[in-house]
Amino acid sequence: MKKILLFIIAFLYIILFLLTLIGFVAPYLHVSFLPVIQYISPFQVLCFPIHLFCLFLFFKNKHKLRFLTLLGLGLNAYMSSKDFQLSRHTTAPDSAITIMSYNVQNFRFDKKYIDSVILITQSVNPKVLCVQEFRMGLMGISEQALAGEATRNYMAEKLEMPYHAFTGLGTHIVGTAIFSKFPIEQIDTCFMSPVQTNSGSLATLLTPEGKIGIVNLHLPSYRLSAINKKHTWQEKWAAFAHKADSVLAQQNEKVTLTQKVIAKYEYPLIVVGDMNTPAYSYIFRQLSKGLHNTFEEKGVGFAWTYPLWRGFGLHIDHQLHNDMVKALDFQIIPVPFSDHYATMGIYDIRLSGISPLRH
Repeated sequence: MKKILLFIIAFLYIILFLLTLIGFVAPYLHVSFLPVIQYISPFQVLCFPIHLFCLFLFFKNKHKLRFLTLLGLGLNAYMSSKDFQLSRHTTAPDSAITIMSYNVQNFRFDKKYIDSVILITQSVNPKVLCVQEFRMGLMGISEQALAGEATRNYMAEKLEMPYHAFTGLGTHIVGTAIFSKFPIEQIDTCFMSPVQTNSGSLATLLTPEGKIGIVNLHLPSYRLSAINKKHTWQEKWAAFAHKADSVLAQQNEKVTLTQKVIAKYEYPLIVVGDMNTPAYSYIFRQLSKGLHNTFEEKGVGFAWTYPLWRGFGLHIDHQLHNDMVKALDFQIIPVPFSDHYATMGIYDIRLSGISPLRH
């Protein structure tokens, strides 16, 4: 009986190992090649205890797969490290730049809701607030457009952030917004589509320490709610596979445009937002070229910013910075009224001993 049970566990572990190996390799493969495999790695952190259990079991029984489980555990641990850290914070000077990024989920016109978001922001007192899915009004209704402008002015007054900008086209009722305690010298566009409301903008701020660039990104999302409406599992899988192909291609296009802007920027730069992609993925590898991952440097615990079930979630909201910025702290703020948690990073824009990047 013991041999049969061990055989079954070994068979199941081989399947798990193959999935782990595919998940490990996926970020190094272009998204046009089997797009669905890009979604294996984000869930590897849940499999870590299984790898650990099998490692103990196979070594105890001197099973021939024991060295394979050692390799599987190593691959899993490397991928899991992108979503879990034991880093320490650094004491921040008064000159540090605090940036909060928050997807407010179609920010509706409701004073109670708006005031709640303001109170959450005030509790951490950032110097810059980057918002995704900021709703400016209903398309074609001038009164709503005016209400959107009034909302922005109301938030700016309450947050004591007099400088603010909304990035979107005339056809967009939702876009990205930046609120700042520092003057905004210039707004540049990383990408913007007449069809999609997802956008990316670069704001150059004038701080006492000098100019600094803040990129506020909202990459295309999957809108899984549409997939959930399918009746059978076969329909759901077909819809997911089609969506994966389409969204990953769109994300890759937007990241390429963003990187062109980032590559030629000459000042300290911080990139934040709802990227809708996990840290261990092809899209994030392309986006983070030439940049440092703030969570990897200063985050603590799990980086799940998109809650799914009983505390488990996905790490799809990120903060990055270039060599002219030093990360001091990173936190995830469990905020209500949205399907995302907010992220907050603290930075020193004075260059201070950052090692060269390797890609």
